[in-house]
Amino acid sequence: GSEMCIRDRSGTDDTYVHLSNDEDGNTHGFTASKSDGSSYVSYSYYTSDELTENDIQKMLKAFGF
Repeated sequence: GSEMCIRDRSGTDDTYVHLSNDEDGNTHGFTASKSDGSSYVSYSYYTSDELTENDIQKMLKAFGF
């Protein structure tokens, strides 16, 4: 899989996203986690359908990332 690290504009949150790629080379899921020093949140999502970067961005936004 591929990975991307996103820093919150405030600089206090650490957000980490790991993309899961199948044998077909397409992205089918991701794990996103963030920490603000006092709490840690992690979401995992997987689907048999192909995910685009736009799909993932929409879901991350809905999760509050």
